[in-house]
Amino acid sequence: MKKLFLSVLMLSLATAAMAQNNTSKEARAAQRAARQEQMTQQLTSALQNHNFTFSASQVSTPIGGMPQTLNQWNNYVEVYPESIQVSLPYITGSVDLAPLRIEFTTTQFTFWEDMNNGSQWTVVFQTETGANVKYVFHLNYDTNSGLATLTLVPNSGNTLTYTGSLQAN
Repeated sequence: MKKLFLSVLMLSLATAAMAQNNTSKEARAAQRAARQEQMTQQLTSALQNHNFTFSASQVSTPIGGMPQTLNQWNNYVEVYPESIQVSLPYITGSVDLAPLRIEFTTTQFTFWEDMNNGSQWTVVFQTETGANVKYVFHLNYDTNSGLATLTLVPNSGNTLTYTGSLQAN
């Protein structure tokens, strides 16, 4: 009888623990969904207000170029309502061991397009540096995967594609 009582007690404790575990899993899933929604709203607001930073982790050339991993922290495009700061590697040939860098800050820029197609954002803007060099930036951001792709099109030179992430400023 004592063994039966202990067995029933152990079974009831195990059932209660499993129920509590399922509740905590559901709570964690709800918290995760709430954090994801908050982050998506924050980035959507940053894109709409032109107040974000794109951080590049890979670069590739469009004509058969293999992606190159960028191991430095200083590969970014910071967009603010009043200025844009760019610090990106720039590959001039098909294979470069030491890429050049594009580095400038400008207040001369134009936003051409902001589009939101559900989970896909596209932001297109153009900058102009003092040396009559124009750059068109095509930024695509997928809110589901968090993947951001920036295509840099200069008025002369190679078009490059950077892959990375976005953060709100």
